[in-house]
Amino acid sequence: MAVYTSLDFDEINTAIKRFGIGELVSFEGISAGMENSNYFVTTSSHHLLEEQGEKRGEYVLTLFEELAESQIPFHIQILQTLQASHIAVAAPINDFDGLALQHIKGKPAVLCARLSGEHPVHTSIKQCEVLGQTLAQIHQCLESFPDAEQHAGIRDTPWLKNSIKKAKAFLSEDESRLADTVFNRYQDVIQQHKFSQSIIHGDLFHDNSLFNGDELSGIIDFFNAGFGHCIYDLAIVVNDWCLNELGEFKIEHYQHLLKAYAAIRPFSDAEKRHWPDFLQAAALRFWISRLLSQKQSLNQHHELRDGKDPLQYKHILMQHRQRSPIALP
Repeated sequence: MAVYTSLDFDEINTAIKRFGIGELVSFEGISAGMENSNYFVTTSSHHLLEEQGEKRGEYVLTLFEELAESQIPFHIQILQTLQASHIAVAAPINDFDGLALQHIKGKPAVLCARLSGEHPVHTSIKQCEVLGQTLAQIHQCLESFPDAEQHAGIRDTPWLKNSIKKAKAFLSEDESRLADTVFNRYQDVIQQHKFSQSIIHGDLFHDNSLFNGDELSGIIDFFNAGFGHCIYDLAIVVNDWCLNELGEFKIEHYQHLLKAYAAIRPFSDAEKRHWPDFLQAAALRFWISRLLSQKQSLNQHHELRDGKDPLQYKHILMQHRQRSPIALP
Protein backbone atom coordinates (compact mmCIF):
# COMPACT_ATOMS: atom_id res chain seq x y z
CA MET A 1 0.00 0.00 0.00
CA ALA A 2 1.16 3.55 -0.68
CA VAL A 3 1.39 6.57 1.59
CA TYR A 4 -1.85 8.46 1.03
CA THR A 5 -0.82 11.91 2.29
CA SER A 6 2.56 13.03 0.96
CA LEU A 7 4.75 15.13 3.23
CA ASP A 8 8.06 16.81 2.43
CA PHE A 9 11.08 17.45 4.65
CA ASP A 10 10.01 20.93 5.77
CA GLU A 11 6.46 19.82 6.62
CA ILE A 12 7.68 16.99 8.85
CA ASN A 13 10.40 19.14 10.42
CA THR A 14 7.80 21.76 11.33
CA ALA A 15 5.46 19.13 12.76
CA ILE A 16 8.06 17.60 15.09
CA LYS A 17 9.24 20.87 16.63
CA ARG A 18 6.46 20.64 19.21
CA PHE A 19 8.00 17.50 20.72
CA GLY A 20 11.48 18.66 21.71
CA ILE A 21 13.25 15.96 19.73
CA GLY A 22 15.65 18.18 17.82
CA GLU A 23 15.77 18.62 14.07
CA LEU A 24 14.65 16.22 11.38
CA VAL A 25 17.58 14.19 10.05
CA SER A 26 15.77 11.92 7.59
CA PHE A 27 12.38 10.42 6.82
CA GLU A 28 10.93 7.61 4.73
CA GLY A 29 7.39 6.73 3.74
CA ILE A 30 6.26 3.28 4.90
CA SER A 31 4.61 1.24 2.14
CA ALA A 32 2.91 -1.19 4.56
CA GLY A 33 -0.42 -0.32 6.13
CA MET A 34 -4.03 -0.44 5.05
CA GLU A 35 -5.69 2.64 6.48
CA ASN A 36 -3.08 5.23 7.46
CA SER A 37 -0.11 7.17 6.11
CA ASN A 38 3.05 6.27 8.02
CA TYR A 39 6.59 7.64 7.96
CA PHE A 40 9.81 6.54 9.62
CA VAL A 41 11.34 9.68 11.10
CA THR A 42 14.90 10.13 12.41
CA THR A 43 15.66 13.17 14.56
CA SER A 44 18.78 14.69 16.06
CA SER A 45 17.80 13.81 19.66
CA HIS A 46 15.47 11.53 21.60
CA HIS A 47 12.52 12.52 23.81
CA LEU A 48 13.88 10.33 26.64
CA LEU A 49 17.25 12.04 26.92
CA GLU A 50 18.04 10.72 30.39
CA GLU A 51 17.58 7.15 29.19
CA GLN A 52 18.96 7.48 25.68
CA GLY A 53 21.89 9.86 26.19
CA GLU A 54 22.90 11.48 22.93
CA LYS A 55 21.18 8.85 20.80
CA ARG A 56 19.18 10.04 17.81
CA GLY A 57 15.44 9.66 17.94
CA GLU A 58 13.71 7.02 15.83
CA TYR A 59 9.96 7.51 15.43
CA VAL A 60 6.91 6.61 13.39
CA LEU A 61 4.68 9.48 12.30
CA THR A 62 1.10 8.36 11.56
CA LEU A 63 -1.57 10.35 9.76
CA PHE A 64 -5.05 8.86 10.15
CA GLU A 65 -6.86 8.60 6.85
CA GLU A 66 -10.02 6.68 7.82
CA LEU A 67 -10.35 6.38 11.60
CA ALA A 68 -12.76 8.98 12.96
CA GLU A 69 -10.92 11.65 14.92
CA SER A 70 -13.38 11.20 17.79
CA GLN A 71 -12.03 7.65 18.27
CA ILE A 72 -8.34 8.55 18.33
CA PRO A 73 -8.11 9.80 21.97
CA PHE A 74 -9.42 6.38 23.07
CA HIS A 75 -6.61 4.60 21.22
CA ILE A 76 -4.03 7.03 22.56
CA GLN A 77 -5.25 6.40 26.11
CA ILE A 78 -5.08 2.62 25.62
CA LEU A 79 -1.46 2.73 24.51
CA GLN A 80 -0.36 5.23 27.15
CA THR A 81 -2.08 3.13 29.85
CA LEU A 82 -0.30 -0.03 28.68
CA GLN A 83 3.05 1.69 28.42
CA ALA A 84 2.67 3.07 31.96
CA SER A 85 2.22 -0.55 33.09
CA HIS A 86 5.48 -1.52 31.35
CA ILE A 87 3.76 -3.53 28.62
CA ALA A 88 5.69 -3.49 25.35
CA VAL A 89 3.82 -1.06 23.08
CA ALA A 90 4.70 2.17 21.29
CA ALA A 91 2.46 4.84 22.80
CA PRO A 92 2.08 8.25 21.15
CA ILE A 93 4.32 10.81 22.82
CA ASN A 94 3.06 14.16 24.09
CA ASP A 95 4.15 17.58 22.87
CA PHE A 96 5.18 20.54 25.07
CA ASP A 97 1.51 21.12 25.94
CA GLY A 98 0.95 17.51 27.01
CA LEU A 99 -1.00 16.66 23.85
CA ALA A 100 -0.40 13.56 21.73
CA LEU A 101 -3.00 14.27 19.03
CA GLN A 102 -1.69 16.62 16.34
CA HIS A 103 -2.93 17.83 12.96
CA ILE A 104 -0.87 17.82 9.77
CA LYS A 105 -2.36 18.93 6.46
CA GLY A 106 -5.76 18.78 8.10
CA LYS A 107 -5.28 15.13 9.12
CA PRO A 108 -5.13 13.92 12.74
CA ALA A 109 -1.67 12.57 13.51
CA VAL A 110 0.45 11.04 16.27
CA LEU A 111 4.16 10.46 16.78
CA CYS A 112 5.36 7.21 18.41
CA ALA A 113 8.79 5.87 19.25
CA ARG A 114 9.90 3.34 16.64
CA LEU A 115 10.15 -0.18 18.03
CA SER A 116 13.04 -2.46 17.15
CA GLY A 117 12.66 -6.04 15.97
CA GLU A 118 10.91 -7.91 13.19
CA HIS A 119 7.59 -9.63 12.63
CA PRO A 120 8.05 -13.38 13.22
CA VAL A 121 7.61 -15.37 10.02
CA HIS A 122 7.22 -18.70 11.81
CA THR A 123 6.33 -18.33 15.48
CA SER A 124 8.57 -20.18 17.93
CA ILE A 125 7.41 -21.92 21.09
CA LYS A 126 9.15 -19.28 23.20
CA GLN A 127 7.53 -16.46 21.24
CA CYS A 128 4.12 -18.04 21.84
CA GLU A 129 4.85 -18.29 25.55
CA VAL A 130 5.87 -14.62 25.72
CA LEU A 131 2.84 -13.59 23.68
CA GLY A 132 0.44 -15.53 25.92
CA GLN A 133 1.86 -13.82 28.99
CA THR A 134 1.69 -10.38 27.35
CA LEU A 135 -1.89 -10.83 26.14
CA ALA A 136 -3.00 -11.75 29.68
CA GLN A 137 -1.20 -8.66 31.00
CA ILE A 138 -2.99 -6.49 28.42
CA HIS A 139 -6.38 -7.89 29.44
CA GLN A 140 -5.57 -7.50 33.13
CA CYS A 141 -4.33 -3.94 32.68
CA LEU A 142 -7.33 -2.79 30.62
CA GLU A 143 -10.15 -4.58 32.45
CA SER A 144 -10.71 -1.46 34.59
CA PHE A 145 -10.29 0.98 31.70
CA PRO A 146 -12.55 4.04 32.25
CA ASP A 147 -15.96 3.73 30.57
CA ALA A 148 -14.76 0.58 28.80
CA GLU A 149 -18.27 -0.56 27.82
CA GLN A 150 -18.75 2.61 25.79
CA HIS A 151 -15.93 1.63 23.46
CA ALA A 152 -17.19 -1.22 21.30
CA GLY A 153 -14.59 -2.46 18.85
CA ILE A 154 -15.10 -1.79 15.15
CA ARG A 155 -15.35 -5.57 14.59
CA ASP A 156 -17.86 -6.33 17.35
CA THR A 157 -20.76 -8.81 17.33
CA PRO A 158 -23.27 -6.51 15.57
CA TRP A 159 -20.65 -5.83 12.91
CA LEU A 160 -20.15 -9.57 12.37
CA LYS A 161 -23.90 -10.16 12.09
CA ASN A 162 -24.23 -7.40 9.51
CA SER A 163 -21.13 -8.58 7.63
CA ILE A 164 -22.52 -12.10 7.31
CA LYS A 165 -25.64 -10.62 5.72
CA LYS A 166 -23.50 -8.72 3.22
CA ALA A 167 -21.32 -11.74 2.51
CA LYS A 168 -24.27 -13.93 1.59
CA ALA A 169 -24.18 -12.37 -1.87
CA PHE A 170 -20.92 -14.31 -2.35
CA LEU A 171 -21.63 -17.47 -0.32
CA SER A 172 -23.08 -20.77 -1.45
CA GLU A 173 -26.15 -22.11 0.35
CA ASP A 174 -23.96 -24.46 2.38
CA GLU A 175 -21.53 -21.68 3.28
CA SER A 176 -24.38 -19.36 4.24
CA ARG A 177 -25.87 -22.05 6.46
CA LEU A 178 -22.47 -22.67 8.07
CA ALA A 179 -21.95 -18.98 8.81
CA ASP A 180 -25.42 -18.67 10.35
CA THR A 181 -24.98 -21.80 12.44
CA VAL A 182 -21.65 -20.70 13.91
CA PHE A 183 -22.78 -17.13 14.52
CA ASN A 184 -26.09 -18.09 16.12
CA ARG A 185 -24.35 -20.55 18.43
CA TYR A 186 -21.79 -17.92 19.40
CA GLN A 187 -24.47 -15.29 20.03
CA ASP A 188 -26.42 -17.71 22.25
CA VAL A 189 -23.31 -18.54 24.25
CA ILE A 190 -22.32 -14.93 25.00
CA GLN A 191 -25.91 -14.05 25.89
CA GLN A 192 -26.40 -16.98 28.25
CA HIS A 193 -23.05 -17.02 30.07
CA LYS A 194 -20.83 -14.49 31.76
CA PHE A 195 -17.27 -14.22 30.44
CA SER A 196 -14.48 -11.91 31.52
CA GLN A 197 -14.36 -8.71 29.48
CA SER A 198 -11.78 -6.02 28.96
CA ILE A 199 -10.49 -3.77 26.23
CA ILE A 200 -9.11 -6.34 23.80
CA HIS A 201 -6.66 -5.99 20.92
CA GLY A 202 -8.94 -7.73 18.43
CA ASP A 203 -6.33 -8.32 15.71
CA LEU A 204 -3.20 -9.71 17.34
CA PHE A 205 -1.82 -11.70 14.45
CA HIS A 206 1.89 -12.42 14.50
CA ASP A 207 2.53 -9.56 12.06
CA ASN A 208 1.21 -7.17 14.71
CA SER A 209 4.10 -8.08 16.98
CA LEU A 210 7.81 -7.31 16.85
CA PHE A 211 10.52 -9.58 18.24
CA ASN A 212 14.28 -9.52 18.59
CA GLY A 213 14.82 -13.25 18.47
CA ASP A 214 12.51 -14.60 21.16
CA GLU A 215 12.36 -11.28 23.03
CA LEU A 216 9.19 -9.26 22.46
CA SER A 217 9.91 -5.63 21.61
CA GLY A 218 6.33 -4.58 21.08
CA ILE A 219 2.69 -5.12 20.16
CA ILE A 220 1.35 -2.80 17.46
CA ASP A 221 -1.86 -1.85 15.64
CA PHE A 222 -4.55 -1.45 18.28
CA PHE A 223 -6.98 0.12 15.83
CA ASN A 224 -9.39 -2.82 16.12
CA ALA A 225 -9.34 -2.55 19.91
CA GLY A 226 -12.54 -2.27 21.90
CA PHE A 227 -14.53 -3.72 24.77
CA GLY A 228 -14.94 -7.45 24.31
CA HIS A 229 -14.47 -10.94 25.68
CA CYS A 230 -10.92 -11.81 26.69
CA ILE A 231 -11.38 -15.42 25.58
CA TYR A 232 -12.42 -14.26 22.09
CA ASP A 233 -9.22 -12.19 21.82
CA LEU A 234 -7.26 -15.29 22.85
CA ALA A 235 -9.04 -17.37 20.21
CA ILE A 236 -7.98 -14.89 17.51
CA VAL A 237 -4.39 -15.26 18.68
CA VAL A 238 -4.46 -19.07 18.84
CA ASN A 239 -5.95 -19.36 15.34
CA ASP A 240 -2.95 -17.47 13.96
CA TRP A 241 -0.05 -18.26 16.29
CA CYS A 242 -0.67 -21.93 17.07
CA LEU A 243 -1.93 -23.46 13.81
CA ASN A 244 0.09 -24.64 10.83
CA GLU A 245 -0.67 -24.06 7.15
CA LEU A 246 -3.15 -26.97 7.19
CA GLY A 247 -5.10 -25.52 10.11
CA GLU A 248 -3.75 -28.18 12.48
CA PHE A 249 -2.70 -27.32 16.03
CA LYS A 250 1.01 -27.02 16.75
CA ILE A 251 0.59 -28.69 20.12
CA GLU A 252 3.65 -27.35 21.93
CA HIS A 253 3.05 -23.79 20.70
CA TYR A 254 -0.58 -24.07 21.83
CA GLN A 255 0.23 -25.49 25.26
CA HIS A 256 2.96 -22.96 26.06
CA LEU A 257 0.87 -19.98 24.96
CA LEU A 258 -2.18 -21.02 26.96
CA LYS A 259 -0.24 -21.99 30.10
CA ALA A 260 1.55 -18.63 30.05
CA TYR A 261 -1.78 -16.83 29.68
CA ALA A 262 -3.49 -18.88 32.41
CA ALA A 263 -0.63 -18.25 34.85
CA ILE A 264 -1.73 -14.60 34.91
CA ARG A 265 -5.44 -14.87 34.15
CA PRO A 266 -6.82 -18.34 34.97
CA PHE A 267 -9.71 -19.59 32.84
CA SER A 268 -13.24 -19.80 34.23
CA ASP A 269 -15.36 -22.93 33.91
CA ALA A 270 -17.53 -21.20 31.29
CA GLU A 271 -14.46 -20.26 29.23
CA LYS A 272 -13.20 -23.84 29.34
CA ARG A 273 -16.60 -25.27 28.39
CA HIS A 274 -17.21 -22.89 25.47
CA TRP A 275 -13.67 -22.55 24.17
CA PRO A 276 -14.56 -24.35 20.89
CA ASP A 277 -17.34 -21.82 20.25
CA PHE A 278 -14.92 -18.92 20.54
CA LEU A 279 -12.35 -20.59 18.28
CA GLN A 280 -15.05 -21.03 15.65
CA ALA A 281 -16.40 -17.50 16.03
CA ALA A 282 -12.92 -16.03 15.66
CA ALA A 283 -12.33 -18.08 12.50
CA LEU A 284 -15.74 -17.02 11.14
CA ARG A 285 -14.90 -13.37 11.65
CA PHE A 286 -11.76 -13.46 9.52
CA TRP A 287 -13.31 -15.67 6.86
CA ILE A 288 -16.12 -13.15 6.42
CA SER A 289 -14.04 -9.98 6.75
CA ARG A 290 -11.44 -11.21 4.27
CA LEU A 291 -14.15 -12.29 1.84
CA LEU A 292 -15.78 -8.86 1.90
CA SER A 293 -12.39 -7.17 1.53
CA GLN A 294 -11.56 -9.41 -1.42
CA LYS A 295 -14.83 -8.67 -3.19
CA GLN A 296 -14.39 -4.97 -2.68
CA SER A 297 -11.16 -5.10 -4.65
CA LEU A 298 -10.58 -1.36 -4.73
CA ASN A 299 -10.74 0.92 -1.72
CA GLN A 300 -11.41 4.62 -1.77
CA HIS A 301 -7.76 5.29 -2.60
CA HIS A 302 -8.02 3.12 -5.73
CA GLU A 303 -5.46 0.65 -4.46
CA LEU A 304 -5.84 -3.09 -4.05
CA ARG A 305 -6.79 -4.14 -0.54
CA ASP A 306 -4.93 -6.72 1.50
CA GLY A 307 -4.90 -9.92 -0.51
CA LYS A 308 -5.18 -12.37 2.41
CA ASP A 309 -7.08 -15.48 1.43
CA PRO A 310 -10.52 -15.81 3.07
CA LEU A 311 -10.56 -19.55 2.36
CA GLN A 312 -7.73 -20.02 4.84
CA TYR A 313 -10.10 -19.10 7.64
CA LYS A 314 -13.00 -21.05 6.22
CA HIS A 315 -10.68 -24.06 6.33
CA ILE A 316 -9.68 -23.28 9.93
CA LEU A 317 -13.35 -23.02 10.86
CA MET A 318 -14.11 -26.39 9.28
CA GLN A 319 -11.15 -27.96 11.09
CA HIS A 320 -12.45 -26.68 14.43
CA ARG A 321 -15.87 -28.18 13.73
CA GLN A 322 -14.55 -31.57 12.65
CA ARG A 323 -12.08 -32.36 15.42
CA SER A 324 -12.24 -32.84 19.15
CA PRO A 325 -11.25 -29.61 20.91
CA ILE A 326 -7.99 -29.34 22.84
CA ALA A 327 -9.02 -28.30 26.34
CA LEU A 328 -7.85 -25.14 28.04
CA PRO A 329 -5.46 -25.70 30.97
